[in-house]
Amino acid sequence: MQIDIHYYATYVIARVAGIKAEHAQIIASAAQYVDDGVTKELRKEFENGAQISPIITAHHGDSAKNLDRHDQRYVWIPFHFLPGDIGDELEERLICVKDSTIALEMVHNALRCHWMHNSDFLIGITAHVYADTFAHTGFSGISSSLNKVKYSSLQLNMNDRQEQERVENKTKAFIENTGNFLVRCFRAIGSTLIEAASGALGHGAVYTLPDKPFLNWAFSYEESRNPRLDFSVRDNQTLFLEALEALFDMFREYVELKPEIKDNTIDLEFWQIREQLRDCLKVEGDKETRSEYWKTIFRDHKFCRCSEHVIPEYLGHTWEEELRNIDQSEIIKRDTLDIHKFYSAAYYHRSYILNQLLPNHDIIVT
Repeated sequence: MQIDIHYYATYVIARVAGIKAEHAQIIASAAQYVDDGVTKELRKEFENGAQISPIITAHHGDSAKNLDRHDQRYVWIPFHFLPGDIGDELEERLICVKDSTIALEMVHNALRCHWMHNSDFLIGITAHVYADTFAHTGFSGISSSLNKVKYSSLQLNMNDRQEQERVENKTKAFIENTGNFLVRCFRAIGSTLIEAASGALGHGAVYTLPDKPFLNWAFSYEESRNPRLDFSVRDNQTLFLEALEALFDMFREYVELKPEIKDNTIDLEFWQIREQLRDCLKVEGDKETRSEYWKTIFRDHKFCRCSEHVIPEYLGHTWEEELRNIDQSEIIKRDTLDIHKFYSAAYYHRSYILNQLLPNHDIIVT
């Protein structure tokens, strides 16, 4: 999923679920920042000995870190490809499955943490991971031959022929460039990349096709699978609508547990906005085009008559600037810096997933 869902749709769903605007903005920003938290350059040391260190929650597509099997287990598994625990072998059990038992346990744990000072940030991170289980179902967060796809088998069904050609060309170019990138790395580093280069990470074999809500598509895996793990026929609109309903249920429970963030002027059920959401998910185009449509529909009160007339700006870049510009001599407290609240929530989430939740299912990856 991309910013149209992780920020704009998440904000809309949080508001319709009855969460106040300022809290919905933080939740949606935290959800999107999981994709944007890619740099260690934001580490900050202070004169009093305090330090803020980033938690890396993603890598750019062309980063060599994506080939690091150790790093995959600390970034892609806990934040983007939550294991579904179906199958016999570990590689099968690491494949992401929508709305799995593990995903539901993750959600329930985040809700139990509603008392924490950074709970909005934790709920936002959880919203990202939970939604991704729907889009990323059928792929895992490690380099695995089970992620490989026959490119010649890809079939796209779109209304806009010009947009279909654009998507097909970008997908083909990405796959070709990825191959060249692996070859360059192999030549530079040598045999240590043989294993990684022969596998595939996540849904890289199909570029961003799982992240585009309007797509109806199909493909074939290179290797045969357990029938319960064959997700080769995709209706992204249906998957994304299911994801938004799951987020609505999570946010509704969150606001009931934390009544001080409840907007009492909003009293809606998911079925009342289902068709409006379906219309948004049908919009073909790049993520900017799709994001603009979400903003337009919200501005026109097609979801609810909220007190604000526009979806507020995404806060991720503001958090980064706040950290960059803070005075070195300032005394930092836990409630003063939003990006630290995100980092601490991300650290807690990663530790819980890797050291508690997955081991409880006999999945040991660290």
